[in-house]
Amino acid sequence: MWSKLIGWWEMRTRGKELRGPLPIQLDVLRDRHSRAEVQVMSIVAFLLAVPLLIFGYVYFFGGNQRAEQDLADGTRMVSPGHYEEGIMLLTKALDKLGSSHPNRYMGYLMRGTAYHMVGERQKSTDDLVEAIRLRPDCGRCYTERAGVERELKQYSEALEDLDRAQPIENTPDIHYDRAMIYEETNQPAKAIEEYSKAISMRDGWPHMYRARAKLRKQVGDMTGYEEDKQMVIRLTGGW
Repeated sequence: MWSKLIGWWEMRTRGKELRGPLPIQLDVLRDRHSRAEVQVMSIVAFLLAVPLLIFGYVYFFGGNQRAEQDLADGTRMVSPGHYEEGIMLLTKALDKLGSSHPNRYMGYLMRGTAYHMVGERQKSTDDLVEAIRLRPDCGRCYTERAGVERELKQYSEALEDLDRAQPIENTPDIHYDRAMIYEETNQPAKAIEEYSKAISMRDGWPHMYRARAKLRKQVGDMTGYEEDKQMVIRLTGGW
């Protein structure tokens, strides 16, 4: 509109000698035209920016919410009969979670656990290494990796990981896992000691008494063997 108006003034005054206020009026018109263009461009930019901002908000926060839901669902699926589904959900979650998300390590930990349970030991190790990198103070990350290493007969590495985990979370499982390593490497005295520590922390586990009874019999401790045997019978109703 402003361009047409200015053009009309220029055509009307063409060939005439203009003096006084008319050129000033043309300058005013041009100035108004420029300001109108700026205002129009500002409105257009605003109208374009709003949908982009809304899309960005929905994509970022909505994506994070979906990823967290997949992480929670995948974690629940890491159980017998659902490992493959759990792996799929956890993979989706890891694809969506930002690299700095505080729960990203949990996705690798749980997927590594699921891979371990389905026999994918290398994939399990890779995930657990990443989980430890993201969260070096995660005790369970070390115990899970120690379990994989024990199955691979990497006993020294497994014991080192259990030693790393113990100051973070000293649980009966750490002593139980260490006892199994000593049992598999034919160190019955150390295995009995670790089983005893685990039992002292969590009484009522018949499989621990049964394992210790077998080792006590192996080393000739028949009194200890009978004590553990009777405890198993009392807990389970049979030997």
